[in-house]
Amino acid sequence: MFHENDGAYEECPKKKIIKLKERLPLLLKDPIIKEFLRSEENEKIFNEVINGQLDIKHLDNKFKEFYLFNRIIRYMTGLIKRYSIDYDKRVKLRNERYQLTYKCYSKNVQS
Repeated sequence: MFHENDGAYEECPKKKIIKLKERLPLLLKDPIIKEFLRSEENEKIFNEVINGQLDIKHLDNKFKEFYLFNRIIRYMTGLIKRYSIDYDKRVKLRNERYQLTYKCYSKNVQS
């Protein structure tokens, strides 16, 4: 069984770059990749990796950092949205259970 730390399992960085170049048209259509490449710094690193001027590990680390941040933001956004919907449901349920009896009370007071 191969382990990630073994040299036999890891792929050569040059092969990774070749695979990246082959899949480039498909990758550039991906919305996450598009968002990642909107940053000038990320686009610069991406172009340097494609041209062979920079190691692919730099690009991997930048993308992992971007993706983690993106996932955290999406989680928090969803949490806020779900919590507000749940809060509205709880308030509505509470208001239905404990309705004010103002109309009945005002009729008894006026009589």
